[in-house]
Amino acid sequence: MKRLSKYTIFHNQNGRNYMFHQLSKALLEIDTELYKTLTEADLSKIPQDIQKDLEKSGFLVDNNIDESYKLRYANLINRYNSKVLRLTILPTINCNFRCWYCYEQHEPSLMKEDNILSILKFAKTEIEIKHIKKVVLDWFGGEPLLRFYQIVYPLSKALKSFCDEHHVDILITMTTNGSLINKDVAIKMKEIGLEQLQITLDGGKENHNKVRYSHAIRDSYKVIVNNIHLLCKILDKPNIILRINYTSENIDSTYSILDDFDEDTRKFILISPHIVWQESYKMSDLSAKVTQLKKYAYEKGYCIRNPSLSRRCMSCYTENMEQFVINYDMNVYKCTARDFNKKFCVGKITEAGKFEPNELYYRYYTTSSPFVCKECLKCDLLPSCIYSSSCLQKKIEGYQPKCDKDMIVKSVHEDIAFKLRKSKQSNSKNI
Repeated sequence: MKRLSKYTIFHNQNGRNYMFHQLSKALLEIDTELYKTLTEADLSKIPQDIQKDLEKSGFLVDNNIDESYKLRYANLINRYNSKVLRLTILPTINCNFRCWYCYEQHEPSLMKEDNILSILKFAKTEIEIKHIKKVVLDWFGGEPLLRFYQIVYPLSKALKSFCDEHHVDILITMTTNGSLINKDVAIKMKEIGLEQLQITLDGGKENHNKVRYSHAIRDSYKVIVNNIHLLCKILDKPNIILRINYTSENIDSTYSILDDFDEDTRKFILISPHIVWQESYKMSDLSAKVTQLKKYAYEKGYCIRNPSLSRRCMSCYTENMEQFVINYDMNVYKCTARDFNKKFCVGKITEAGKFEPNELYYRYYTTSSPFVCKECLKCDLLPSCIYSSSCLQKKIEGYQPKCDKDMIVKSVHEDIAFKLRKSKQSNSKNI
């Protein structure tokens, strides 16, 4: 006997019926008769050929199958047998700005150039012993460009050379405020293959410059926008994630950002709105404006990510036990979204390039994933959920998120609607 998969979502748009499967990502348009048959669970009325198509797409499953096993299996593989080594390195936690919302202390801090060799030894050992297939080298801070020539450039170049020699894929990324980029930096980024950058703006020009300024850079908005244009001209395959930090005060100004980039650069820029964490309780109230911003951005030629349509099997990257956040002092953490207090440290990289874990590291290793807790496994929205996934770090530290199922439902339907609009526009271009 077959039944309708619990991960099926029905969606109505412009009088048409659609069904979306959260695991297979299949999205089908169905007629009213089939919609009624499926929702009334009378599957015997469905012709055999259609049943086979629905089964192939994941919509129909055997009645005795527990679909959550697929999620649990994927979670275990990605936690304990990941072939992706993720190294997030903070060459400094200092910064040339002092944004009001930042959680870091920005104390004077510099990674020593001698540490490059230690990190390289550690990375090479992990790659060889764990049979790593891909390395993600992620530069973070503070502001990592403060140590670009001393740490970022030489370490990236050496690790990329090793990965290329051993046929290991490598992705080099950076989170930066974008103000210290110049032509020489951009050329060296191209040389080492650093082409994915997350750069932040804090609302439109006026709002942004109230938040992010220094004695040296008063109009940081203009500087950053110009630098993004520079990157798009110099890098071979620029991938700019433009993180727009929004609040209830600046949300209306964010639309103006979209007019400040040349049309030929917009295809390289992914618009990623994020609420400032101090106002996270207002996220639901501002969701309609964020949806409109993303829709407007797509219409103007920018890229948009749809998180609800992306397959997930972990709470966040902290669950990957091949993921290490290496601070400037060589202490290791599991997450960047925190102040780097040593009580949260999970170990240290020694001068000889060995990782020495402590008790907290083993807690990360042995604590069950919040993604597969008993209550969440019962939920038909688990593959699309962002709340069941209160991260492993927060679970270990005793934080329990509030579930907002209505918001998840709304988010999934918004993303399905966006996918349908995108498909329609793509088809119209091919006519």
